Amino acid sequence: MKKKIAPLLRVAFSLGLIALLYRKVDLHDLRDVFSHASLFWIACIFALQMANTGLNAFKWRQFLLADNIDIQWHSLFGKYLVAGFFSMFLPSNIGGDAYRVYAVAKKGSGAARSFASVLADRLTGFMAVVILGFVFCVIARKSLPNQLVLLIPGGAFVALGTAIAMLLEQSIARKMIDWPIFNRLPKLQKFGHDMLDSVLQYRRSPSLFFRALGISFVFQFNMIVCVFMLSRALHFAVPFHYFCMYVPVVTLFEALPISINGIGVRDALYVYFYGGAGLEKHEALSLAIAFVVTNFIYSLSGGLIFVFRHNRQREFQSLEKA
Repeated sequence: MKKKIAPLLRVAFSLGLIALLYRKVDLHDLRDVFSHASLFWIACIFALQMANTGLNAFKWRQFLLADNIDIQWHSLFGKYLVAGFFSMFLPSNIGGDAYRVYAVAKKGSGAARSFASVLADRLTGFMAVVILGFVFCVIARKSLPNQLVLLIPGGAFVALGTAIAMLLEQSIARKMIDWPIFNRLPKLQKFGHDMLDSVLQYRRSPSLFFRALGISFVFQFNMIVCVFMLSRALHFAVPFHYFCMYVPVVTLFEALPISINGIGVRDALYVYFYGGAGLEKHEALSLAIAFVVTNFIYSLSGGLIFVFRHNRQREFQSLEKA
């Protein structure tokens, strides 16, 4: 019952925020903004998104190789696209990450090792987000609507740093897994220890973490550029440094599993942050809508790959039966 209630609450939360934010917005103003959108900038955004997917697939492969799992880059590239498609309809990135774990596990690597690679990939990505967010917010802190915004990336850095330290050190994490409360769940305990064993493989390659973090910095900076180019596509003259500050902070809130794909949360934050940067409410909301639409269009490529692979598997199964 709880599994059914949680998704409904997220949908209700997103719809509630949307209703609150858009209730007094003139739809003609939104239509006017989109009618003058520049297709050139949108094409550049799709190209940069494709490059980002390639970077993420390469980073993910580095963790898998460190654990002696050799899956070709192009295969991981496709899996990332499919994961992005699922993430559009599920809370946070959980749905997409679950697909990635499943897709690699069925190759014979095991769920724990697959989960470890996705977790390491995700943690290094978030670490890059919080570092960039904190650094840019400190540099341009006079432009912040409230100095308390600094606490968001600062607090996230402490939390992520603690989690990564526990995974690398492992003594505390393994003791937690062996708590008596988990003795009745031997499969879960084994999963936890196997996952930590994979992390040990990553630790044996000292440069791996820094390579992954470096790739994550490039990826996250490209995301900042994507939102900046989206504003240019809509002919908004917001200075670049505002996107450097706000895109990482918004990304952190989008990751919270409280809404569907960040819908509603993102809109509210865009109004709050970019309103202070000179955008009217309907302009900030149109930027949030454009972000979702461009991501959705790009993610359709993942949906097509998923359908193609599913149909191909069905054809193979039919041939085997014949």
